[in-house]
Amino acid sequence: MFSYTPYILLPLFSAAVTASLAIALFRQRRRPAARYVFRLMIILAVWSCSYALNTASTTLPLKVFFYKTAATFAPFLGVFTLALALDLLGYGSMLTRGRLALLAAFLSPLLARLLLISEYRSSLSPTIILRATTKASRPMTGTSALLRAIPLAQSTSPSA
Repeated sequence: MFSYTPYILLPLFSAAVTASLAIALFRQRRRPAARYVFRLMIILAVWSCSYALNTASTTLPLKVFFYKTAATFAPFLGVFTLALALDLLGYGSMLTRGRLALLAAFLSPLLARLLLISEYRSSLSPTIILRATTKASRPMTGTSALLRAIPLAQSTSPSA
């Protein structure tokens, strides 16, 4: 399930520090900026803990679960950072709960999906190029390399 590695010490320390900051900020939640910083600290604590557990896990389903957990919370950092900036600049009255909910509902999942899709697509390109160059009898250069790699890329891409 899990194996110890020294690489998990710093993310676990980071999770403990950010969680303790979140607890301290929760006590001061009446202050205007404390609410947004509290939310940021909670997200950072969850992300750090997920990263540490992802590093320590030994099975693929656990790694995927912790990766998805971190990827679910990470896009909300931008929403609460924007809310904190607007609040500190004096535009906090523009941020009603409804507007913040709309921003979080549409912007964060959209960014999460785009980041996950683009990460998946970019991980395919080195294998496509490697397969295209190893199947050829001579190294591919210039336009001929591009023309030979395109059919291979279309045949190996996953269907949606």
